[in-house]
Amino acid sequence: MKNREELGITFLEILVVVLIFGVITLIAVNALGKSRVNWTLRGEVNRVVSLIYRAKATAARDERVVRIRFDNPDSVTRYWLEEKNPGSNSYTQILKIPVEVPSQAKMYISPPYSEIYFYPDGKIMVASGSAAPIMDIVEIFVSLSTNTDHYIKIRLYPLGALETQRHFVY
Repeated sequence: MKNREELGITFLEILVVVLIFGVITLIAVNALGKSRVNWTLRGEVNRVVSLIYRAKATAARDERVVRIRFDNPDSVTRYWLEEKNPGSNSYTQILKIPVEVPSQAKMYISPPYSEIYFYPDGKIMVASGSAAPIMDIVEIFVSLSTNTDHYIKIRLYPLGALETQRHFVY
């Protein structure tokens, strides 16, 4: 017959199991926190990139100049899509409401251009205010407002190419 002490578990064994469970939980929570950063940034970058593709497609389809306007290139809070009216220099907003940058994200343009123009032939030009559009490489940076070490850069080239690059510091 077995002794009573051999049938049960000790307090030390329970403590070890709880400690192991706590360490695994801590690792999982930390990994999810880093994933949330990636989700937030990726979501905002996807919105900007999809608007860029929409502008390019609309310009080619309608054979008109289409532009994305940013309210403040140094710290973008809103941006919207506009199409040039035929026979004039005025633009009409395509989207009903501007796209709002979420409060947890930060976006800025380098150099600080307030308008990106998309032409039917696929070329991209940029301008700031009333300046005439010029061909230049433009970079759009999207980061978390609380941590600017984590950002994703969208680079637009004058002949229509687009690339994204991630920069994460842990």
